Amino acid sequence: MHGDEAYRPEIDGLRAIAVLAAMLFHAGVPWLAGGYLGVDVFFAISGFLITGIVVRGCEDGRFELGHFYMRRIRRILPALLVMCLVTLPFAWALMIPEDLENYGQSLVATAVSLNNVLLWLTSGYFKLEALFKPLLHTWSLGVEEQYYVVVPLLLMLSVRWWGPRGAFAVLAAAGALSLGICEYLRWTYQEANFFLLPSRFWELGLGGMAALARPALLARTGPRLRRGLAATGLAAVLTGLICLSSDLNLPGWETLMPISGTCLVLTFADRRGAGRLLAARPMVGLGLISYSAYLYHAPVFAFVRIARLEPAPPALLASTIPLCLLLAWLSWRFVELPFRDAARTSNRQVLRLCAGLLALVVACGMLLHVTGGLRAWAGYMDGDKAMTLRLTESYNKDPMRFAGRAFAAGERRRNLLVLGNSFARDFINMGQETGAFAGINLSYAPVQDCEPLPADVIARMREAGAVVIGSGVSAANAPCVLEQIAMLEALQVRHIVVLGSKQFGYNNNAVMLLPEPQRYGFRAKPLADATKANAAARAMIPARYYVDLFALLDNGTGTVPVFTPERKLISQDRKHLTRAGARYLGDKVFAQPQFSWLAKPGT
Repeated sequence: MHGDEAYRPEIDGLRAIAVLAAMLFHAGVPWLAGGYLGVDVFFAISGFLITGIVVRGCEDGRFELGHFYMRRIRRILPALLVMCLVTLPFAWALMIPEDLENYGQSLVATAVSLNNVLLWLTSGYFKLEALFKPLLHTWSLGVEEQYYVVVPLLLMLSVRWWGPRGAFAVLAAAGALSLGICEYLRWTYQEANFFLLPSRFWELGLGGMAALARPALLARTGPRLRRGLAATGLAAVLTGLICLSSDLNLPGWETLMPISGTCLVLTFADRRGAGRLLAARPMVGLGLISYSAYLYHAPVFAFVRIARLEPAPPALLASTIPLCLLLAWLSWRFVELPFRDAARTSNRQVLRLCAGLLALVVACGMLLHVTGGLRAWAGYMDGDKAMTLRLTESYNKDPMRFAGRAFAAGERRRNLLVLGNSFARDFINMGQETGAFAGINLSYAPVQDCEPLPADVIARMREAGAVVIGSGVSAANAPCVLEQIAMLEALQVRHIVVLGSKQFGYNNNAVMLLPEPQRYGFRAKPLADATKANAAARAMIPARYYVDLFALLDNGTGTVPVFTPERKLISQDRKHLTRAGARYLGDKVFAQPQFSWLAKPGT
């Protein structure tokens, strides 16, 4: 709280713990199950500092909203935008078009403080795809910046009308509502709970409440009790970082442990006891560069993963932390400090430079988005330039034109109903590309695993001569598939086929970086979860129904091809098929005995 209150080095020590926990967790260090909660610790610290600045300024009659936002701009934007530009050449050199296009979208969303919203709409934080996103981590900056838009105005009005106690009550009420939203969403919509402000507000708000309560609490406690409470708080933070794994779908009520611990440290720590540990020079030094360390560690880790054919071991990623800290120090020394110092750079200079950097980042991001990653490596896909643009998404959605299509009366033998998700749409594309559906009436029902079937889908089942269940099967959903098979048999459906799962390895970006003689013959090892699910499905689904896609692709080495014999990429995202991939795999699938009836329409 420079300029507003005496500098407290223990807060920088707390930042050091938070950023180190986040870095080690993202590196995959196994003993730090809750390291991702370092971001939550940052939220509480931000709420504490911002609330103190706003409320003290309002009480003194010297708070200016424009000055507040100018300070936020100086603190956040220059380092963030420079980091975005630093990642650009590495992204261009290492990423295939779809990933590069997604990166461009993240550039735009990050620049306008909405990457948390973009990630909520497009992916999950703990999924494999997220590990290849260099700007994934900027979701938390989006949450904070959205908080900064709302809360200073709320605090100004609260202090004006009801004083600091009123501001405390408003934060408490809003925080309680936010925690309730958080508890509801954690089990119903995990991505929204993780990424969006409504379920994160309480973490920042609790820090703000600690700032407002601190003067009274310090007046009512002696030195020994304060040090005890600070030590308890630090222990709670460390326990949460070590023990609260991502399997808990946090944030949730359990997150109260590290957040409350953070608030105890912020409220009671001084230069003795736990505060003395936090104020040690190495801790303070890391805390001072913690913002830039957070900015640079995720891109470094992402690009290391992108360049590898197999998952990066934790030791390798952890070994890059010194590089991350060097980049952080350079950013802090040559970007953060100059732009935060009003004596060195005027407000006008900062705004002009930030506007220029912002425009450049947005322009680069938009270019990558509208051109589908500049259509680089188009020949690896299909040679079809129109399909290169957003290839996987647009091609996989094309079968939606068959969704809900009614069957003609009296033609049951020729009626084919396909059930399932995006994998089922891949099957439809296989049939379209190979001509296997000639003379067939095709209808698609985009149903999800184990959900009750709508009445219109059951009606189409009664009219179908053949049904393909195409979502892929695992041990978890195999019982539901068996129930569907029994239902179809009872409805006297003549041909029932269950498609297995497919998966094409860890990382296509690294495959593209191989020398040409190695690239096209490269065979990927499917991810363990996919092969495990396939083995379970093969054991549970009767063989007369099941088509094992891995068995069709495996040459006996436990691997699958990445390219067709014509040197076209089979799958851009390692799960869904390109046009060339649909032709290649379709030829194998429709040669299986489960589809012999397709060659004889009318039988």
